[in-house]
Amino acid sequence: SVAVLAMERSLDLAVMVMLLLPGYQSVPAGGTGDALRGGILAAVGLAVIGVVALPWIIGRVPRRFAGVLGSKEDTAHALRTLTRPGSIVPGVLIGAAAWATEALIYAIALVSAGADWGGGMVAVAFTVWSASSLAGALSLLPAGLGVTEGSLVALGVSYGGYDFTIAATAAVLARGSVLGTLVLSGLPSLWVWNRHKVTAN
Repeated sequence: SVAVLAMERSLDLAVMVMLLLPGYQSVPAGGTGDALRGGILAAVGLAVIGVVALPWIIGRVPRRFAGVLGSKEDTAHALRTLTRPGSIVPGVLIGAAAWATEALIYAIALVSAGADWGGGMVAVAFTVWSASSLAGALSLLPAGLGVTEGSLVALGVSYGGYDFTIAATAAVLARGSVLGTLVLSGLPSLWVWNRHKVTAN
């Protein structure tokens, strides 16, 4: 479970950083815009290097803690399996598809809130959603609650150029849709688990 958690978090963060790239061209040149462009390229470059180096990183760092967190043999075997290209490549592709879907939901939420479709809006939505999701992930709060929404509003206004009402409404709609879907899809699993527990007892 430690190996799975390490891989899931690592690939998740790497994919979120990579999805900042679509908004690169929409950043205005000059001044802070050049700094932001450089920051996006540097972050994406580090994410790509991180994914390529993941077998080496995860294959060594957690070994110090393997004895504390579980069987060294089981952890080592799981890490060898999960850091193979056959595991990493599908993980990146599935993660990219999932996060891209969420970013598109945010773009649709912006249009529903009154924003105009087109003019690089989807690229901006990808960047705002990815950056806000990263902020939420780094906050270590459950689902990044509060931090992700606040970042969506702040970046929607400052980077996307939307007024506060549109940015706030889109943030609530998108996050409600994403988190609501996750919660509702988990309810059948909870029911099955409770039923299995009652049967086992």
